[in-house]
Amino acid sequence: MRLFPKILISISIFLVGILVGNKFLSEKQAENSNQIPENIEVVNTDDASDLTMCPKYEVGTDKGFDGLYNEPEVVYPPVAVENPQPFSNKKKFVESEFEASVDNWDSREFDVNGDGDKEMIISANVAMTRSPHVAAIVDDGEMVFEAGGTGIWISESYSKKGFMLTERLDYDIGIEKNTRYIFDQGSYIPVWYQKVCWVKPNLVDQP
Repeated sequence: MRLFPKILISISIFLVGILVGNKFLSEKQAENSNQIPENIEVVNTDDASDLTMCPKYEVGTDKGFDGLYNEPEVVYPPVAVENPQPFSNKKKFVESEFEASVDNWDSREFDVNGDGDKEMIISANVAMTRSPHVAAIVDDGEMVFEAGGTGIWISESYSKKGFMLTERLDYDIGIEKNTRYIFDQGSYIPVWYQKVCWVKPNLVDQP
């Protein structure tokens, strides 16, 4: 009869050990899942040369940027924008004046500030290549956001509060930068950015 309590105590200790072990393992797995692998470089500048994981452009070929989408893609971890500043250069939108300052433009509509109303999203070109060059948002006759670059584009966010701004930083190597803007206190503020590039084989033309 004395053996039975000892068995119960042993079983209890064994079960407690399993529970503690599982808790420790779960916490460790959760911790590891939030860590960036050591071999992934976190980019924290706007210099395209920092993207060392993407090789140079193919030797002997000239596909252009559009041909890169069939190559393997490298997506860098999101990086928080240091000291983010709200867009402050708001101005009245006069369609005739804007039209005179660009070669051509078009617009779409979707909600970017979460008020339930759609704003006008503008894409404009100032040259024949690497377009569009201007991305802007017009709300109630006021241009509340404007950015310039090459292959620059505003995309709708899932939350309807803010947007994603995509810009092609390097057409030869194939590098894009996505910047997430939120709408806060009447202005659009960049909160993080992420860079994407394409890995290409370094091919040499055969004779």
